[in-house]
Amino acid sequence: MANATSGMSVHDDCKLRFLELKAKRNYRFIIFKIEEKIHQVVIEKLGQPGESYDDFAASLPENECRYAVFDFDFTTDENCQKSKIFFIAWSPDSSRIRSKMVYASSKDRFKRELDGFLFLVIELGNPVQMGCTVRDKHIRTNRRTRSVKPESDHPTSANTKGNVDKPANAKTGIQPKSYQMGLHALSQCPMSGPSSAFDDNGWGYCTEEQLEDILLKNLEYLYNDAVNKLVGLGYNEEVALRAILRNGHCYGGMDVLTNILHNSLAYLNSGSTAGSDYEPDPEPEPEPSFADLRQLEEYSLAGMVSLLQQVKPHLSKGDAMWQCWAQQKAMQAARKLSHDFTELKMLRMERDETRGLKKGRQTLKEVTMKRLTDMECALRMASGQVDRANAATRKLETENAEIRAEMEASKLSASESVTTCLEVVKREKKCLKKLLAWEKRKAKVQEEIAAEKRRIMELELELAQVEVDTKAAEAKWRQEQKAKELALEQVEEEKHLKEASESNNKKKLEALRLKIEIDFQRHKDDLQRLKQEYSRLKESSKSENENQCNESWTENVKPPKGGETIARLLHELDQTQEEKSTGCDRECMICMKDEVSVVFLPCLHHVICASCNEGYGKRRNKAVCLYCRVPIEQRIRVYGASS
Repeated sequence: MANATSGMSVHDDCKLRFLELKAKRNYRFIIFKIEEKIHQVVIEKLGQPGESYDDFAASLPENECRYAVFDFDFTTDENCQKSKIFFIAWSPDSSRIRSKMVYASSKDRFKRELDGFLFLVIELGNPVQMGCTVRDKHIRTNRRTRSVKPESDHPTSANTKGNVDKPANAKTGIQPKSYQMGLHALSQCPMSGPSSAFDDNGWGYCTEEQLEDILLKNLEYLYNDAVNKLVGLGYNEEVALRAILRNGHCYGGMDVLTNILHNSLAYLNSGSTAGSDYEPDPEPEPEPSFADLRQLEEYSLAGMVSLLQQVKPHLSKGDAMWQCWAQQKAMQAARKLSHDFTELKMLRMERDETRGLKKGRQTLKEVTMKRLTDMECALRMASGQVDRANAATRKLETENAEIRAEMEASKLSASESVTTCLEVVKREKKCLKKLLAWEKRKAKVQEEIAAEKRRIMELELELAQVEVDTKAAEAKWRQEQKAKELALEQVEEEKHLKEASESNNKKKLEALRLKIEIDFQRHKDDLQRLKQEYSRLKESSKSENENQCNESWTENVKPPKGGETIARLLHELDQTQEEKSTGCDRECMICMKDEVSVVFLPCLHHVICASCNEGYGKRRNKAVCLYCRVPIEQRIRVYGASS
């Protein structure tokens, strides 16, 4: 169930483990933590029965808040083994503010979830304070008149102090200033550890030196606490110590720590110390009244003892210190009475719960009611004896121990029914868990079925779409097949046409080659014939020239007409050659001057001369024939009669 205040719920395992600790003592302690992510209180650590209080203190984190329950075992003065369960709210000063708020708002609800079987609730901020509180508040044993270990109840002392100071002062006749000094010097002392020289279970006798050592330790603790508080207010540690040594006496109308703080702050605010926030006096700073805290503590203790001896001159120093202890015992009796009333309310609540759990055990109810009635009478008697606490302290504590022993006996007798109830609760929770698991599984299966149905619908829609797409694809494929067949037919036709054209081109190429060979041979023959004719004409011209020279020398007349004949013959020969060349070859299609002398393959066209062939087609990727525009693959140079 979730906490309505903070929104936190308690895990079922927390309750089960606590009931096991309460009924079977399977664990020494249990530490709980709040998981803020899931908003739930869960178990962080389970302490085994063999572990000690030191192990428990070491398990608590330094900078985080926690809940814990601790099973505390102790032995009474009658050598009876007892145990109590404490609920501890661990909240160190260094933890986060949000964490403190969450743990504080969830504490009451979490205690109610633990079935209300906790004896006491302790709120702690450090392990030293926790050790002092656990030992001082909850060891209930018979005490002698003189005791070494004063009981102190820090959480309740502030509430009950004002109610008890007046009657105590009225009886002793001591002024409030000295009374407060002696009382709080004892009540605010931290408890010594397990290595103390005195018995933890009883109240032994001690000498004046031991009493003096105890009181000096108390004063040392208070003065150190005062220094820490002044440092927390922003003062330097050296300045705070100097102010306490100068004006930090413990006399006043309030408790010792408050008196020390007020006197030190008054000195600091007066501007008489260096290093504070106020301007110092121009005069040199006076020396402190005491050299160190030890000297101040001894002086304060001597002042308390001296004041008691002035009020009662017959008291010795030890009696004066015991007088301080007796005054504190009166205060403790008042606190204990208030605490016992609280425990009485808890017992009544437990009585009502026991009635609900034991409907068939009327005898046990009557015994419990009778014991509760006796305890109420004893408490009434104790409340009437508060004003006579100095004379009746032993009697009140003895009666209180007897009542608490009876209460423990009644709770032990009720543990059997609690065990049975625990088993029933376990079975019920197991069934509820199984039911919830089946419901979750059923809901999950239904969700999966709905998801599968939606998936089937989507698949059906996709299947219909796929069928439509398939039909469209088949129609498109048929069209493409038809187009492909037509394209193949066209390709086949083009192929046949190409083969036919290639065969025709081959035939034409062979014919052209044959014609070229014939023309070449003819031109060769013509060239040979012309050479022979030229040589013959040249010889004839020479002979004629010689004859003409001879005749000129002999006859001395004008030149003969033989040279004109030779020139005319040569001119006729050139004209004949030009006519033959013009009739046999063609002119170049580029320059239109020279005769063609290059054949293009594969078209076999003979259209350009050799000089134009050198520059034709150099600027293009691939030259084409000037006659048929077919790409030229090869060029062949041919030689004729005029080349």
